Amino acid sequence: MQGLYSLQMDSNVSLDVAMQLFEEELKDLAFAKNQTNDWTAAQLAEAETAFELLRQVPVEERRATFFPDDTRPLADRALVQAASAARQDKALRRKQLVSNLDAAYVYYLRLLLLVPELAEQVRREEGERQARFIKPEPATEAEMRLANNAYADRIAQSAGLKQIALRRGLSWEDNEEFIRRLYKDGLKANPYYQDYLANEQHTEADDLRLVRWLLRVFLINAPIVQDFFEEENYAYGELKAATLHLMQETIKAWQASDSQGELPVQQQGEDWEETTNFLTNLYDKTLEHRPLVMSRLAEVVQNWDLSRVAVIDLLLIQMSLAEMIEFSSIPVKVSINEYLEIAKLYSTPQSQAFLNGVLDKMAARLTDERLIRKTGRGLIDTK
Repeated sequence: MQGLYSLQMDSNVSLDVAMQLFEEELKDLAFAKNQTNDWTAAQLAEAETAFELLRQVPVEERRATFFPDDTRPLADRALVQAASAARQDKALRRKQLVSNLDAAYVYYLRLLLLVPELAEQVRREEGERQARFIKPEPATEAEMRLANNAYADRIAQSAGLKQIALRRGLSWEDNEEFIRRLYKDGLKANPYYQDYLANEQHTEADDLRLVRWLLRVFLINAPIVQDFFEEENYAYGELKAATLHLMQETIKAWQASDSQGELPVQQQGEDWEETTNFLTNLYDKTLEHRPLVMSRLAEVVQNWDLSRVAVIDLLLIQMSLAEMIEFSSIPVKVSINEYLEIAKLYSTPQSQAFLNGVLDKMAARLTDERLIRKTGRGLIDTK
């Protein structure tokens, strides 16, 4: 979501900055020429009209053509400075996309590491209970089931996970109170966990089911975990989907792996680099194709006022069409369906129907204009 809104910010930031710079210099010019407030107001009104005309022009092509002679040099300087600021802003936000993708991977690792920490907390509580009483009864097998969970132990012993965690400096050893609270206030009374403890026909398959639930449901959604991570990074809520995808792929790999071997852990290899390249390329191409897309969109939705269309819907239209134009191996229907799914999460209840209609029309039009040209797998279901 942060990446989506950065696209909207990129589209407006250059002109907004240019207008601010222009207004500041105009006041200085009026003072130097001893002009009246009426003169300044009139020049500013003309400038606002000119800036609005420039909104559909790519940042690098914006010139002070529409400005009167008196203020054209001011506008030229403001546009040059604003274009420079826009380039820096674009580079920063592009970098943030990559950084957020890496952050999702770090959350994935930290959630994995939480499972053996919860198992250790069970052992810790039992040790504290033994210390409080004289000759206490030992905990039952069921009460210690998480402490002895085969998959929690395999995560703890995973050489691959240990190596990545060490390299990245990831550990929960300084967060004992958080682990205690997560277990006591979050997990201990949870009905799913209680059913796991109560199952008299316990098997190793039950251990996997519990760990799968911990990773895919409990930990990633627990308010205690959410609050903890959001204190570090307010964007955590937006990164959960990518983290969950990594977790699901990992569990699939566990289920297909040798039950006694090393548990596979997702690596940042070629697939990760490919995903990063796709995201940054999509970001760049969405900005590049914005003027074309917006001009065609205004023609396709003649009965709609674009200023009243939800911002997120406009961004999804721009992104999906940029994907259709630039990624020839992705079928048009796949692109449309992906962005309809995103709209379910982030936009209004009416957005799916609106986007579906608009994207169908836009895709057909751009295909007729040969701006969308598919090859290979991209030819599937495009008609």
